[in-house]
Amino acid sequence: GAICAFNVAWHRPDSFRRVYSTIGTYVGLRGGNEIPTLIRKTEPKPLRVFLQDGENDLNIYGGDWWVANQMMQRALKFSGYELKHEWGKGQHSRKHGNAIFPDAMRWLWHEDAAEVKTHYDQCRNEAVRFLEPDEQWQLLSDGHGWAEGLATMPDGTLFFTDVPASKIYHIGTDDKVELFAENTGRTNGLRLGPDGLLYGAANGAGQIAAWNPKTAKRTVIAEGVKCNDLVVRHDGTVYFTNPPENKIMMIRKGSGQAVSVDDFRNPNGLTLSADQTML
Repeated sequence: GAICAFNVAWHRPDSFRRVYSTIGTYVGLRGGNEIPTLIRKTEPKPLRVFLQDGENDLNIYGGDWWVANQMMQRALKFSGYELKHEWGKGQHSRKHGNAIFPDAMRWLWHEDAAEVKTHYDQCRNEAVRFLEPDEQWQLLSDGHGWAEGLATMPDGTLFFTDVPASKIYHIGTDDKVELFAENTGRTNGLRLGPDGLLYGAANGAGQIAAWNPKTAKRTVIAEGVKCNDLVVRHDGTVYFTNPPENKIMMIRKGSGQAVSVDDFRNPNGLTLSADQTML
């Protein structure tokens, strides 16, 4: 229950901002152990969290609950969250959590906490280097059927697709939205290649295509393919996902032929590791 409550608030702080977490399962079960790291790396969110655990909580194959909850506490403090914790000596039991429940509710909902905010002045993670305190996210473009495939140019120009409309748009550094290409064959994923071209997975046309970002001239890289998303290596090799056939495909530069490199159940998005040795 605790990890579920935290996840709901983490993903929807627009609706839920207060979390009461007792004996939380922030261990290696369904990725719960990743949460403290995500808290340290992600833009701080407007959450108010009360943590409880006991030093005799579970220590099994999935992890150590006591240590995991302390890691949560330290991560939340590191990123400047509104936080309080209560440690005890109990086991994996509701006893301690039930006993402190009234105090926890009073703290979560006291008058001074009427509005839960982010606290950039207390945040030590990397987000404070590039985010402006008290600034909200701004809407740049709307009215699209399905916006996908973000790809950026070195100068900061952002390209994206409207899949059902078969269109590609770009947003310049002046925040102006302009239509870049039409009749794209329901292009979904976009990636900038090492040759400066904008590669796209045009599933509706059964193509991997590439556009010149300055002239919008379109080149067909491969035909007769089913595709959803793609990446382009530094040597020009294109990898793309084929969800209907459960495959990851590859096109070597200049070959025009797609070959299967792996079977993967319902693959969707993909990317490359920093050194481009792994997908």
